[in-house]
Amino acid sequence: MRPPVDAAPWRGLVPALPGAGSGRTRVLGIAASLGLGLVLFSLCGFAIWAAFAADRAADDVEHSSREHSAFDAAHYAVSQEESLERKYRLEPGTDILEQHRSEGAALVAALTRVATTADAKDQELAREVMADHQRYLDATARMFAAVDAHNTQLVNQIDADEVDPIFGRIQTRIESAYLEHEAEQIQMVGDLRGTDEFILRSTIIASIIGGILMLGFWAVLRSYQRHLDEASAAEKATLEASEARFRSLVQNSSDMIGIVDEHGVIRYQSAASERVLGLNPDDVVGVQCLDFVHPDDRERVGLHFADAMRRNDGPALIDARLMHGDGSWRHMEIVASNQFADAQIGGFVLNIRDISDRHDLEEQLRHQAFHDPLTGLANRARFMDRLEHELARSTRRGRTAAVLFLDLDDFKSVNDALGHPAGDELLVAAAERLSGCVRPGDTIARFGGDEFVVLLEEVTGTEEAMEIAERLIEALRPPFVLDAKEVFVRASIGVALSRRGLPRADELLRRADVAMYAAKARGKGRCEAYDPEMQASALERLTLTGDLQRAVEREEFVLRYQPLVELATGRIAGVEALIRWQHPLRGLLPPDDFIRLAEDTGLIIPIGRWVLNEACAQARRWQQAFPAEPPLTMAVNISANQIHGSGLNEAVWEALRDAGLDPSTLVLEITESVMMQHTEDAIERLRELKQLGVRLAVDDFGTGYSSLSYLQRFPIDVLKIDKSFVDGVGSEEKEAELAQAIVDMARALHMEIVAEGIERVEQLERLRQLRCDLGQGYYFAHPVDVAAIDQLLTAARPAAWVPAAEAA
Repeated sequence: MRPPVDAAPWRGLVPALPGAGSGRTRVLGIAASLGLGLVLFSLCGFAIWAAFAADRAADDVEHSSREHSAFDAAHYAVSQEESLERKYRLEPGTDILEQHRSEGAALVAALTRVATTADAKDQELAREVMADHQRYLDATARMFAAVDAHNTQLVNQIDADEVDPIFGRIQTRIESAYLEHEAEQIQMVGDLRGTDEFILRSTIIASIIGGILMLGFWAVLRSYQRHLDEASAAEKATLEASEARFRSLVQNSSDMIGIVDEHGVIRYQSAASERVLGLNPDDVVGVQCLDFVHPDDRERVGLHFADAMRRNDGPALIDARLMHGDGSWRHMEIVASNQFADAQIGGFVLNIRDISDRHDLEEQLRHQAFHDPLTGLANRARFMDRLEHELARSTRRGRTAAVLFLDLDDFKSVNDALGHPAGDELLVAAAERLSGCVRPGDTIARFGGDEFVVLLEEVTGTEEAMEIAERLIEALRPPFVLDAKEVFVRASIGVALSRRGLPRADELLRRADVAMYAAKARGKGRCEAYDPEMQASALERLTLTGDLQRAVEREEFVLRYQPLVELATGRIAGVEALIRWQHPLRGLLPPDDFIRLAEDTGLIIPIGRWVLNEACAQARRWQQAFPAEPPLTMAVNISANQIHGSGLNEAVWEALRDAGLDPSTLVLEITESVMMQHTEDAIERLRELKQLGVRLAVDDFGTGYSSLSYLQRFPIDVLKIDKSFVDGVGSEEKEAELAQAIVDMARALHMEIVAEGIERVEQLERLRQLRCDLGQGYYFAHPVDVAAIDQLLTAARPAAWVPAAEAA
């Protein structure tokens, strides 16, 4: 139990008030009372000063935090502008340009905040940087124009003479100001903590000095106690009231005050323990103090007590977690003063303060400085710091580190189809999956947008790094559920390893970035290790991108047409429009040479609109020149970007309207992959197209992952059997049986059947036996121009196309 009040150490410290005894004793009593009053007044004044000093330091920290937040935003915007500038040079596109402008606006907004809230020095810096930034924007505008014009020499000249020097000056000044304010904020937090520590130490010292003074007064009064007359009842009452007041100072203190003996057992605990830790003081007296300390902190706290007992060179400051009565843990600051030499105390005097809020604030500031707010992963600043340290260690120890640059393929289509909140949800879910694939010592970070970067701190070589990259790709393969819809996401990963003579972190990151773009160029959903030749490929891609942009502007594309033949009669039932690029230097290019690039750059949208307009107009001309019943149909391929983007319905409707074409004679072909990406959204988009009256076909059926359930859910009219299933028809019975199964399934679903890739007469005859509706392939005709189709339509039914029984 806690010792009774009468046995408390401070009982004898309160002097008897004057009123009885000799004149000399009365004078000493008055002097002692005045001394005690002075001590108490000094302590109160000190407490007021301490509260004012702590409040002022907290205000300084808050003001510094606002300025640091503004420079942090400016620092982030600068890094994003740099990344987007590089992206635009490698892969120009309107979305990247808009992002670059958005990040420029974010930088100006952050600098405006600095100019309106900071001191004169930072305001001047903000105005100068904004002026430099305007010059930078002017220069980048000219450089982007040169990129669009594919003038590499001008791009490099503008970059070297204007963009790079101006941006370097902006980046250096903002980064310097950011680091300066970060250091200032850390210093202020340290100063705030130092102020608190000084106040605590000073409070203990003042309490000890006050106690010593009061002990001195008590000793003087006791030496003259024999000269005092019997105290009156009034004097006794005054003495008891004085004792109560002093006891109240200790019991009502906001800090906990306790005494611990040499065995660590609590011998006294003030009432503040119930307010601070929810513990009754009577319940903790007699208990080992370390029982209330967090298990992870006990050994360290015990060592602090042992050291303080051995050296006794002043109060010991200890930070530890103590258990609250509700079972939680609170961060506490403990000042332990060795008072074993004082017989009335005989132990450690502990002054304990709750610093949980301050600790949480410090942790929050540290976390915000180095983590992505959306996913909780490391941010660019933390990743680059870890990468630089790891490269330094790798160089010293002869180890190999690897950087994996990951970009989610077609992430923009998720934002366009489901909205940015769903896109954020996807990023968080992807981050969780990726985090589960890396090793404990590795670092995974989000650089912004859909870009993630992984640092593998020690790998045996390229093979191990590629294995981890493949694990990351596999982790993203299962569908994500967003707004009750399944979304399939793939990722492209570039891998770069540190080598001797390559200590720069930014260069290693750039190589991983180049490798990632190479992975995208080679089909997406894969990983590629950096190879020096990729740099040349990146430049080649940049050149081709510029050519493709000009091709869109100049309409350098042409259409070739391949007939779709009614197998039962040999009649041409329709044609499929196939695009070619009439490159001014490289000649006629097939779609495999440029369609993927068009999809990556967003140019597939204007190209697709042009194809729709041309194909519909040509179909109408053929229908008028060669009337038939049913009329000739026109098939046009539609990419996933067009389906999941915006404006496809309007483009189809306008093409039909301008050409005067019956919608039922237009067939839009999609691949199985379109059905598997964002399934619910794809169904909704295709149903909207069906409302226009057009027909829908699944191209290359059998090469993807579609199932019967998917075919039933989609509004499909035509099923096109892939060439790989047609090749063996006519020569291999198993292939014929498989083709028969597809035909039967399509008929059960009331779909029209088209066999692709017919090249031999035996294939044609076998497909007729299987009751396949239509066919196309080199047996009938290669993709040809309008004049050749005119000749075929004039001939009506070439003899080789007519069934043998009918020809006879």
